[in-house]
Amino acid sequence: MSGTTPIDGQSGVFWDSLASANFIEAAATGGFTLTSDHAESLANELQAGLDTVNKVLENTAMLEQPPPMTASPAGLFVSKVMYDTANDGQGMRTQLMKAKEELPKYIEALRVAAKRYRETEHATTAEINSLHPGP
Repeated sequence: MSGTTPIDGQSGVFWDSLASANFIEAAATGGFTLTSDHAESLANELQAGLDTVNKVLENTAMLEQPPPMTASPAGLFVSKVMYDTANDGQGMRTQLMKAKEELPKYIEALRVAAKRYRETEHATTAEINSLHPGP
């Protein structure tokens, strides 16, 4: 995540549940809308990212616990450092698990925004047609 600024500026939290909740609320209340094509294009890109997240989590499952090393002090130290680096608050697996949790919310919000766009477009078209009835 080189070049990425943590959400809170210090602890390295890159995913913010409040941000996704605000995004979902904005989509549901019409804070933004998207055409179906644009929403699906973005949702597909996010889904591809989510698929990658799942693959990386699967490929790093061995770090769900400290990896086995020699029982020497150096081996125990390295094992703990590897585990902590992957799983602490700033850890790769921690961030990936949060992404796995949050990305589906963004995908759904995009689809909700597209639905609102269709509803608004339909209502606007109906209103315009009622003002200027056809021949």
